[in-house]
Amino acid sequence: PVGHDPHAQHVPDGGGPVGCAEGAHERHRDPYELHRVDPHAPTVASRAATWDAPAVSEARTPADPVALPDGIETPAVVVDVDRLDRNIAGWAARLGGREVGLRPHTKTSKCLPVIRRQVAAGAVGLTVATLGEAEVLAAAGLGPLFQAYPLWAGTPARAARLRALHERAELLVGVESAEGAAALGRAVRGSPRPLGVVVEVDPGLHRPGVAPGEVAAVARAARA
Repeated sequence: PVGHDPHAQHVPDGGGPVGCAEGAHERHRDPYELHRVDPHAPTVASRAATWDAPAVSEARTPADPVALPDGIETPAVVVDVDRLDRNIAGWAARLGGREVGLRPHTKTSKCLPVIRRQVAAGAVGLTVATLGEAEVLAAAGLGPLFQAYPLWAGTPARAARLRALHERAELLVGVESAEGAAALGRAVRGSPRPLGVVVEVDPGLHRPGVAPGEVAAVARAARA
């Protein structure tokens, strides 16, 4: 859930994004590795519907069912890598044609091989929801990173983790209050470089973000 301690969201055996496989997810395999399966393997009773990423004006419609090989114990994640790569390239091309840098939100896949494909396709950075997600991606050598959900660094443990991450990775953090900006500043005080922050503005959805009339006060606090 949003706002909970990111450590509580880590999966077992490493605390990183969940593993994914192209077909059967076998227990002895590396959960961070994609494995290709034979597309002509025998089908089983269970079938998985997959979708291509639609154009902006198109509705989502299910594609033909994918034939799964025997021996898969469900539930299991099955990835059609050809479609995955086509979708990644398609979105990169759409935004690239508009001269817009793409920072895909990694909470969508939580899968390092997928994220690496997005970076290889030209993503200018990666978006995360939690400090824990940012730590995992930084450890994998991925970035630059943008923590979209405003980060509260007002506890000693959280402040120490933020500072350590800031000093080893290129990090940008969202902020929505003067108090939050001040806590971020205290956490990184004395670092060799400043921490980049973005003031999150509430466009009327009343979720994270500061009211438009309070943006200047938050920005001044972030610069202090």
